[in-house]
Amino acid sequence: MKKRFIALLLCCVMLLTLSPSLIASVAADDDATPTQTGVTVSPANADLPRNEKVTLTAQAKDAKSFQWQIQAGKTLWVDISGETESTIQVSYAMVASLLSGKQAQLRCETDVGVSNAVTVTVTEPQAEPQVATFSVPRANNAPMAAPAAEGANGANETPSTYNVVINYVFENNEIVADPYTASLAAGSDFGPTTVTFPVVQGYLPYLNEVQQNSIELNYTNIDQNYTYNVVYKPTNVDYTVIHYQQNLDNDNYTEEARETKQGLTNSTVPDVAKTYDGFYALLYEKPAIAADGSTVVEVYYDRYYYLMNFDLDGGYGVEPIYARYGTDIGDVGTPTKAGYIFKGWSLNGTNTVDLPSTMPAENRTYKAIWKADDTAKVTVVFWGENADDEEYSYIRSMQVDATPGASYSYDGSTLTCPLAEHSHSTSKCELNCTHVHTLDCYSTGNGFTVATKPTTGLTNNGNGIYTYTTTGWFGSTTTHYYLNIGDKWYCGT
Repeated sequence: MKKRFIALLLCCVMLLTLSPSLIASVAADDDATPTQTGVTVSPANADLPRNEKVTLTAQAKDAKSFQWQIQAGKTLWVDISGETESTIQVSYAMVASLLSGKQAQLRCETDVGVSNAVTVTVTEPQAEPQVATFSVPRANNAPMAAPAAEGANGANETPSTYNVVINYVFENNEIVADPYTASLAAGSDFGPTTVTFPVVQGYLPYLNEVQQNSIELNYTNIDQNYTYNVVYKPTNVDYTVIHYQQNLDNDNYTEEARETKQGLTNSTVPDVAKTYDGFYALLYEKPAIAADGSTVVEVYYDRYYYLMNFDLDGGYGVEPIYARYGTDIGDVGTPTKAGYIFKGWSLNGTNTVDLPSTMPAENRTYKAIWKADDTAKVTVVFWGENADDEEYSYIRSMQVDATPGASYSYDGSTLTCPLAEHSHSTSKCELNCTHVHTLDCYSTGNGFTVATKPTTGLTNNGNGIYTYTTTGWFGSTTTHYYLNIGDKWYCGT
């Protein structure tokens, strides 16, 4: 029993010693999508916050070309324009127009194979961006207090002085500036004098809910204290908003617009993102508006990707396009459909329209409009019944012009005998043989010459052979043979 335990312990030690590469291999497999072709993508599945990007990486031994694709239908995969590297930065704007619920399927096609599909799931941001705050400056230009009068009495005596006080505070009672104070002898006169309130950038002073910038003091025979509370409330100040749009050919951004807006001092910037066709506004900071007008808000917009699909209605030759809004479409090519002429593209299946020169701000499907070709090529195959059984053998084939959608009957007038020139004899061929004759089928010994079509008594024996019979003086009959080949008549006896 002791030996078994030691052996088991040694096995465990060896496994731990040899396992790092094995463990790493298993971890790699869990983080990738292997295929029989050897093309893997990691991670195998990914969460995509709306305001961020996620990186997918394809690996394939000996691969020289990469093309990322997105699923646009049950069996339809389309190339993502411009994504031809082994890695791809996936954004919400790239997958939004083809989401199924909150998920999109991506894969990578290489010259050595195609990876499995990777599920990208769009998630909402976990937290709002932080909001910046600004401290409010304290005014330093408050009026100086008047000198206090001398000879103030005790608490139980009639006051010998009275005070006039003006307090300067914000709405939250935070002090704006030192108060204005005047101490006056009882029974004295004071004023008239005007006290101008301190100036605070981004705020206006209010006295008794009335906005005013000063107060006039005028007292006669003063006999009480006077206190005034001047409250400073935010006023509208400027702030700047800059809008940046993603470039067409890279992931950088270019300033599209700059505007000056106003908001109350120290209030939070409201929603300032614009609505641009084909663009998605990323999340942005909404700071408190600084009193000095220095606040700048930057809003960035990603370009959406859209699908331009083509319903070829039985044709072929044009591929769907999945690209950023505004991408140059270029020449998509002309589809082909046997027996039809391409007339153009339609959005409603009836009226033809021009394709846009750039990718529109929506998914679109254009249907091919076809017109039947008046001269479609039709292949006719000829089979002849065998002499010794009920089967058929191939004779030959040929092409003829026909109208699509119409019935076509072959009259046999253009088929030539597939045999080499020969003489008609009972061993080789009879006058009523099954193939359609040409003049070459008959030897010159039969004496056929160019003739005009008989006008009476003509019997059609089939296969281009016609006969009529004449009766002589003594009741003898003569059979005349005619061939009709290519609208020409030949006769012989």
